Amino acid sequence: MTELDKTQVKAWALARSIFGANQTMCEGNHIANCFSPQFPFNDSIHLSSNGGLQFSYSSLDKLVGQGFAFPKVKSFFISPVLCFKSMVALLKIKGLYSQIHPSFNQVRAIFRASVEATLAFANHYSPAREILEGEKGRISFMIDGLGGILNVGQNQKGLWAVIETSTDEKASVILIFQDLEYALLSALGKTNHLTDPVIGKFALHGRITLIEKFGFVSRLALNDLPTPKR
Repeated sequence: MTELDKTQVKAWALARSIFGANQTMCEGNHIANCFSPQFPFNDSIHLSSNGGLQFSYSSLDKLVGQGFAFPKVKSFFISPVLCFKSMVALLKIKGLYSQIHPSFNQVRAIFRASVEATLAFANHYSPAREILEGEKGRISFMIDGLGGILNVGQNQKGLWAVIETSTDEKASVILIFQDLEYALLSALGKTNHLTDPVIGKFALHGRITLIEKFGFVSRLALNDLPTPKR
């Protein structure tokens, strides 16, 4: 398991969040994801495994927080076609956050981005990994009346990941959001985990300690990362 320091894990989390948002959109359109981030190296990170856009840590932070940043120029000379596809994808991701009225697909993509950032910390940053140490099982996130958003569990390598599940496989814990708007606010880290369940913003069923620990890691991650502008 690769251990990353605080600066590196922030860059990795941002890159994985971009991958996650685009993965959801690509699955809906039945196309391949142009992003497959590589671990950060020498203060920069590649958003694709075979070239593509390369950003410094500070530029990646600006890209996510402000919606635009310049990648390293050499990226376009190495793989111009992939870079062009990636720039188009980044513009589409930016559009997700500026959408006024939330849609199910929009919320799924943004929620996936948030979860991927959380998983980066859970797998590769020791203070976060220790919180989930010894835990296992599946977490299912849903929206009341609309169905499932995604499932989180451990993959074959023992890493926490977004996973596919069969319909007859039982989740260890289920979190059900009241509506689309609240699920979106949760993905953006703008909810209160203490009071919101009391007033019916979300409901929990199953092993509560697992989702509490995952939520703690999520808050740890999102507090250190820029929030995309809406």
